[in-house]
Amino acid sequence: MEKENEDKIKKLITTAYFICKHEKPFTDFQRLIELQEVNGLDMGNFYRSDNACRRVLLAHFEHIRESRSGSAEVQGRATFISKKLKHYKFLYIVFFFLDILKVLSVLSLKFQQDYLTLSAMFDAISTANLSLIELKTVNGKELTNVLATVDSQNSTYKDIQLSNMSIDEDSTRQKQVIVDLIVATLDNRFEPMEKDPVLKAASLILSFSEWPQDRNDLATYKNEEMAYLLENFHEILERNGCNLDAIMDQNGKWKDFKAYIGRHKATVAVENFFIYPDLKRRFFNMILVLELLLSFPLSSAVCERGFFAMKRVKTDWRSSLKPEMLIILLFITVEGPELNHFETNSVFNHWWSSGRQKRPGFNSHEFIGLRALPDPDMEQTHSDDDIDDN
Repeated sequence: MEKENEDKIKKLITTAYFICKHEKPFTDFQRLIELQEVNGLDMGNFYRSDNACRRVLLAHFEHIRESRSGSAEVQGRATFISKKLKHYKFLYIVFFFLDILKVLSVLSLKFQQDYLTLSAMFDAISTANLSLIELKTVNGKELTNVLATVDSQNSTYKDIQLSNMSIDEDSTRQKQVIVDLIVATLDNRFEPMEKDPVLKAASLILSFSEWPQDRNDLATYKNEEMAYLLENFHEILERNGCNLDAIMDQNGKWKDFKAYIGRHKATVAVENFFIYPDLKRRFFNMILVLELLLSFPLSSAVCERGFFAMKRVKTDWRSSLKPEMLIILLFITVEGPELNHFETNSVFNHWWSSGRQKRPGFNSHEFIGLRALPDPDMEQTHSDDDIDDN
């Protein structure tokens, strides 16, 4: 092997070890390689996939086992892990769990949305349950891809030799038991919310697409639910100027509101009542009710993201951070652009022209005549005479 390629492979092995040591997913392997290339390292154009990272991990454990380096306990763990990673049934269950995590991830991301509504929340829970139940009898996308990649004739998966190439009935039953336990856990967690009379009434009223089209059905549709909501929140609504009698009167705004939804069911959206002035005047009292229903705190994900980011930034080793710097770091962490969209030139130009008398590590006399980097946000570039070297 040429010395140049050997050095590149060693860099890749070090990167793969960093992934394993710091508990990062294999999918971060390629992104870390790209980061090192951005910083000027030549990482080569081979062994850049997550599978290459997996093979490096296996080679590391096999090296510990064969060379008998480390204590007996370390060698025993290395032998156990290397065998597990090459066990077909273990691989089968791992990717089955990955399909389950994909379903739960979609549900989790839905709950993290800032604009989550009640009906969307209930639909997301039902969708997750249906997807999980389907996994009991139908293989998910990840498991299907793995089974298609496995070479059953040679008992290999991406050039890795596998053992015990068989799935018995116990494994199938185990899948069903796992799914049943997860579905039961979701039911125990969210069933009280689905049965809550306030949340259920609010969800049905806000789901305009599910309202009946027939006039006979629409006339009495959700009258009891609306009366129940007005009774529960009458203090808040009256405090904000809502006329409850005008809503539930014989010819009140609730009937007018239902008539409008019935005529414009195909195109109406709840945000229309907050945008168009004529609707805001016409349904002033109903808009107060809608605003209340839309303000139910279904998730605290936004607050949790902020506190979690602060916990990552302000560690025990950075206890002397000033509030101003902490705000800047949190803003970059939460709202900052991705690395490939980060504009270095504008930051450098601002720093260089900031007028600081001392720039650590730089001798201003050596940089006389230094050009400022072109800033894409500025229409005109500065000439050499515009640079302040003070």
